[in-house]
Formats: sequence, structure tokens, C-alpha cells
Amino acid sequence: MILTKAENLKELCIVELQGEVQYIEKLDGMNLGKYEETGQKCKLTIGNHVLRGKIEELAKPLLLVQKVSGTLVVTGIIKKRVVFSERPAPIPDFTKQKMKPIMRRV
Repeated sequence: MILTKAENLKELCIVELQGEVQYIEKLDGMNLGKYEETGQKCKLTIGNHVLRGKIEELAKPLLLVQKVSGTLVVTGIIKKRVVFSERPAPIPDFTKQKMKPIMRRV
């Protein structure tokens, strides 16, 4: 096998989730949620749940390799991982709560 480098080498990261993501359709091209990053901490909002995690450097980088007509092509390099080690926290939906009207006696 011959190992070659792709023209546009992508820098990727691994995402580690604790739990299970349930889906109806294919995950290919699907928007999983809203991801926010501040320094080494990050937050992922999926539906009405929020996951808090941290970004870690890998001790040894990993290569993403694709086999193209008998040749191995390096298409990406993975140097970091995002770890969500805590359980998802529910986000209360305040829009569905009924508001009690305030009545004044005149």
C-alpha cells in the first residue's frame, strides 16, 4: 500500500458523549445541536438538554485515512478531543408554563 497526503488536509476532533443519541433519520449531514466553545470549556445544546465538557489535546495525533483505488490517502489529522463526561442537564421550557394573571381590587 502507498500512503499519500490529500491536497486539503483537514484538522478534526473526536467528540465523546456519555449516553446515546437517538435519531430517526440518517446522521449524515444532520445538525446535531448548537456547539459553543470558550477557551478549554465547551457546551453542546441538543434539543432541550445541555452538555458541558472540556477540550483535551491527544497524547498522540491520529490520522484519518481513506482507501482510494489501492492507495491510502491521509484526509485528516485529529489532535484534540471534546469530552462531555457529565450527564445532560435538562433546560426548562418556560414558554409552556401558564402565567397567572395578577388581579387588583379597585
